Amino acid sequence: MEGTSNVRDIFLFSCYTGLAYADVEKLKKTDIVTGNDGGQWLISCRQKTDITARIPLLPVALGIINKHAGHPKCVAKNLVLPVLTNQKMNDYLKIIANQCGIIPASYLRFAFSTKTIILITAGILANKRDHPEILLLKRKPVSGITIPVNNWKKLS
Repeated sequence: MEGTSNVRDIFLFSCYTGLAYADVEKLKKTDIVTGNDGGQWLISCRQKTDITARIPLLPVALGIINKHAGHPKCVAKNLVLPVLTNQKMNDYLKIIANQCGIIPASYLRFAFSTKTIILITAGILANKRDHPEILLLKRKPVSGITIPVNNWKKLS
């Protein structure tokens, strides 16, 4: 089912970047830049705080971006991902969670919390108290990182 597959990808993108729904929804292709380290970065103003976020794009997040680059909505509006309305996203996330046997209270809030675990595992953050805006100073080369997502069933 295309809807659940796209929503799963957007949820995982949120997990790997820590961006909230409102921030992912408005991401433009021009928000992706090559950093001084040669890696791809998202540089975007956060809607809630009006602070510029500088987020290194890990391989999984880049893969999701590349997978959806040709989506008609992304092409027509120069968007990074084909994000649905918040209500539709949550409806699909409930379906996905039920299929996986998990029931988090707030799916997109769960994605934000997961980002910290991923960044610590990737060696980008030293511990959970590191602030995401400090990533620019702590960025280490990441190659071949694999974060298992065993609870996600393949949805087709």
